[in-house]
This record gives sequence, C-alpha cells and structure tokens, in this order.
Amino acid sequence: MKWSLRVPRRRWMVPVFLGVAALALAGAFMINVVDEYSDRSVLRARGQQVTATVTEVLEYNRSDESLEVRAALPDGRLVDVDFAASNQLGTKVGQPVQVTIDPGDLLVSMPTDQLNNGQSFASNLAVNSGPFALFAIGCFVFTFIRARESSRHADT
Repeated sequence: MKWSLRVPRRRWMVPVFLGVAALALAGAFMINVVDEYSDRSVLRARGQQVTATVTEVLEYNRSDESLEVRAALPDGRLVDVDFAASNQLGTKVGQPVQVTIDPGDLLVSMPTDQLNNGQSFASNLAVNSGPFALFAIGCFVFTFIRARESSRHADT
C-alpha cells in the first residue's frame, strides 16, 4: 500500500481557513460593537447619572489598575461597571465613581465619561472589525487567483 499526499490540490485550504477565521473574528467584533452601541442608545434615552461607591474590584489590567468594579448605588443596589475605555480606570475600593445606569435594567450601565466620550458606532466598527474583514477578503481573492492559475496549468 502506497500513500501519497496531493499537496498541490490542497494548498487552497490554508487561505480559505484563514479567511473563515478572520471573518469569524470580524463578526465577533461587530457583535460586540453593536451590543455596545445599543447600550449607549438605551443609556442616552433613559439613563440616570448617579454617583456610586466602589465596593469590590472584579478585574485588574496588566498595570494592576482596576478594570472592572462592583459599585453600590445610593439606594443600595449593586452594579458592575467596566472601565476599559474610561478615565476612571484604576479606582480603588471606597472611591466614588460617576455611572450612568438604566433604572429598569442594571446590567446596562456605563461610566458617564465613557458614555459621553464621542466615539461613534461607525468608527468603532471600522477599527475593530475592518482589518480582519480585509484580511479575509484578501485570503479569498488569493485562493480564487491560485485556483485559476492551477486550472490554467492543468489544462495545458
């Protein structure tokens, strides 16, 4: 029994798989940006700005600054706040933070300065998912060109 690999016919699989992976990453970024955009819309429409007190740090970044905290609202309810794109990064337990919350759903909350920082939906979408989408398109175009060249050489 002799086994042989048909390497020339399977070379197209690498760029196709890379393209599919890049499209999946672009899709994940797009979902994240669309979700944040909808949260911003809700908070701008019916959000309330409150001063909350940090009760617990949930996550630190590499610089050992608080990235996500749990804060107590004036009425005693707790809310988780993510400071990834906020100027309040690095707050400590006991410090006050400015938070905009949706009174009906405390899962929709954001630091007030992050809500008002002026980033647009289109710029976030382009910055986060654009490179992956362009890479995916490049992989598929490369695969198409290689397939055409291979078929030309096979016909001769």
